[in-house]
Amino acid sequence: MDLPDFAIIPTDQEVCVTTDTVTFEARPTVGTYDDGLGGARNVYFIWQVDENNTGVWGNIIDGGKYDRYPENGDSTTIQTTSTLKVFDLEANMSGYRYRCIISYEDKTSGVISCATASDPALLTVFQSPTPADADDIDLCNTTVFNLTGNTPIHGIGQWSVNSSTGLININSITNPTSLVTAQAGAYALTWTISNGECLPSADPMTINIAVSANAGSDISVCNATSTALNGNNPTWAHTSAQWTLQSPVAGATFGDATAYNTTVNNGLYLRHYSRFGNCS
Repeated sequence: MDLPDFAIIPTDQEVCVTTDTVTFEARPTVGTYDDGLGGARNVYFIWQVDENNTGVWGNIIDGGKYDRYPENGDSTTIQTTSTLKVFDLEANMSGYRYRCIISYEDKTSGVISCATASDPALLTVFQSPTPADADDIDLCNTTVFNLTGNTPIHGIGQWSVNSSTGLININSITNPTSLVTAQAGAYALTWTISNGECLPSADPMTINIAVSANAGSDISVCNATSTALNGNNPTWAHTSAQWTLQSPVAGATFGDATAYNTTVNNGLYLRHYSRFGNCS
């Protein structure tokens, strides 16, 4: 008798532990279930599992985590595909190997053929990734610092830059506390932890880097009642600026006391400050 053979063998499956069901499929060749003389053969399917990757295979029975079609030992003259469904996946099932064994019965003689086993299919079950967590960062006069992502227990983390007002360089995008060099400004980043086929976990965070106030060079005017000021421009998020009179002069006014390049009228002894957290 000819040995039975497979047209489709079970394939490796990679899934998240939250997946409901994994299905393995096997299908014999036409020559296995058709005797070539117009008669169909009864095909038998047996599913096996090697739980410890040791080469020790055990037959699978229905119930619990498994459902086979057709059932173990059943034969059929019309169903030419067998499936194994695996339910209630657990992380400790990662590494299980599955295979299907087929044989057929010659309907004329009643003789059952030798069996053929498929190549094993590997089941990989990924844990849900560690929830991502990254704290916001507020800095003053600092352009080199470390990020604040958490270290994944399950999965791999990666930084991404969503928006920026200046140049930023992350030394290692997979390091949760990577060293960063950035210009003063505002940045929006995301720390994302991914693990295989599971949905990733992401936490957005912001970085705001301010600089101390700089009122610019002293200004002297002659025969003028107003002049333009030239403080540094606080253009980044959460930063405000305010001009004040150090020694008030009667009649002194600002065009806009919150504008870094405002005008002052009839004023002496001015100072300018910008504030961002403890940066002033």
